[in-house]
Amino acid sequence: MTCHRKSILAVFSFLILGSPLPSQAKPSAPTTIAPPETSKATPVPAPATEEVWRLTRERDIAHIRTELIANQTNWFAILVSAVMGGFSLLIAAVVIFFTFRFSKAAVTEAKQGIAEERTRIQKLLEEANAAVASIRSHEQTAKEITENLKPGEAPASEVERKALRDIAREAQAKPRRERTLDDYRALVTVAAMSEEWDVVERRAGAMAYLFDDAADEDLFFPLFYRAVALNKLGRDAEANIIYDEIDEKFGRSDQPASQEQVAMALLNKGVTLRSMDRPNDAIAAYDDLLARFGNSNQPALQKQVAMALVNKGIALGAMDRPEDEIATYDNLLARFGDSNELALQERVAKALINKGIALSATDRHLDAIAAFDDLLARFGDSNQPSLQERVAKALINKGIALSATDRHDDAIAAFDDLLARFGDSDQPALQEQVAKAQVNKGVTLGAVDRHDDAIAAFDDLLARFGDSDQPAFREMIAMALANKSITLGAMDRHDDAIAAYDDLLARFGDSDQPAFQEMVATALFNKACISALRRDSATCIAYLTQWRDRKGKLDCDAIANDSDFDPIRADPDFIAFLRASGCEPTTAPSPAASPVDSKPAPR
Repeated sequence: MTCHRKSILAVFSFLILGSPLPSQAKPSAPTTIAPPETSKATPVPAPATEEVWRLTRERDIAHIRTELIANQTNWFAILVSAVMGGFSLLIAAVVIFFTFRFSKAAVTEAKQGIAEERTRIQKLLEEANAAVASIRSHEQTAKEITENLKPGEAPASEVERKALRDIAREAQAKPRRERTLDDYRALVTVAAMSEEWDVVERRAGAMAYLFDDAADEDLFFPLFYRAVALNKLGRDAEANIIYDEIDEKFGRSDQPASQEQVAMALLNKGVTLRSMDRPNDAIAAYDDLLARFGNSNQPALQKQVAMALVNKGIALGAMDRPEDEIATYDNLLARFGDSNELALQERVAKALINKGIALSATDRHLDAIAAFDDLLARFGDSNQPSLQERVAKALINKGIALSATDRHDDAIAAFDDLLARFGDSDQPALQEQVAKAQVNKGVTLGAVDRHDDAIAAFDDLLARFGDSDQPAFREMIAMALANKSITLGAMDRHDDAIAAYDDLLARFGDSDQPAFQEMVATALFNKACISALRRDSATCIAYLTQWRDRKGKLDCDAIANDSDFDPIRADPDFIAFLRASGCEPTTAPSPAASPVDSKPAPR
């Protein structure tokens, strides 16, 4: 049995938030009230025109009120001015206004109108006081959030993340020339959280250009984000140019913040070089980081060193240098194995997992089991989700290693241990490990002829995750169906086996994923085997035709060496099919295991 080795390459991740809040409109300039053209008194009306005069005055008062509050932001600006300058100044200004507007004859009535508005204005002033306090608080919060943003990290709390999106919306509404560094920090980070990498690249580039004379810590932010965005967009060569630029600008600094930034750039440069199929250059980048910062006692730098060691080990393993890979993991364990820092403990756990997998790959299964047990002893009781995921992976790989040494009962116990610990978890990462444990448990049970228990394990997985559309779960669903079908075939429950194969074909028959295509092809071949055992040559030929079309040609050796086809080898239609497909008919098959009895490797 084998296991899948997953490279640990990604360094940074982003939180995806909900819809942004509406932004505040930028206040316009306060409305200016023009004075009257003359200071002459308005004539007292004659009795015949008194009603017209009263109505005209009320209309003017209403017009003034409307003029003052028509634009909410203008009225708000007047109120803020009142708060800052005192309520009496506002009253005086309004009295003067009414005096000019109606002259002396209307002053008394104007004052009466003002008195009637006093309560309303006082309430608005109280609201203005609260609004000013809110603005000051918002500005302080915004400044704290944006100043504390680190490249590749989103704010920790939901409140801060929502505030950051609000800040970004307000910044987006500003003309570009009026945006500040903090505005661009928010704009870039929010775009990264939403994984809008083309937007990140564009905004980070603009930020670096507009603020090229900024302090080092401010300039690193857009450079690093732009490089990460280029990586995500598949433009690795351009990203590496920026990582080199970061090293050139900040590489000689003795400031801890700048050193951390250089280490981050070197780490991502190594990841990028490996993705460009330049493993030796990737290892050189990691070694450069280790040479510069390997002895640092700064936690932020130690984290980068540990990540570099993990990624260097993976790169060495990919180059088929397992001993050097294992030595690299041991180097990490020697440096940070006793650390209480969660970030370092996570890398220690990754190193132990990868070390165990590397040992199993060289058939050193007992040493591999010891590595997994080491991890379980260190972190088996942890309540940290990231460490719990490593515990689950250790249990799966321990079970696989135990199976490789024919300790099947102990392997099943390891899978059951995982299911007991995390079977009820609602964490996606742990649910994925639960699904893998169920597949491996089913395969192991089948290996010791506990077929009913094996089918129960596969059915348990299908009941839990059968409706999931997540790629990781879909792969486990396909493997469960494939292995369930094989197990049913081994029990001579051919109708049930065909039903399970049909389920697999219905779910994954149209997939363009290579792993699914291979399982679908195997399902078609095994259905052909069952049809041959039933002496149904027409149905067998139909399935083999589909199998051939998917594979590109008929595998003559697979058919010649499989005893399931013995019952129809002399059938004229079967012989004609083989010859038409370029295969020479055989009468006596070579001894070999039937694909019906074979089992996909556990994951």
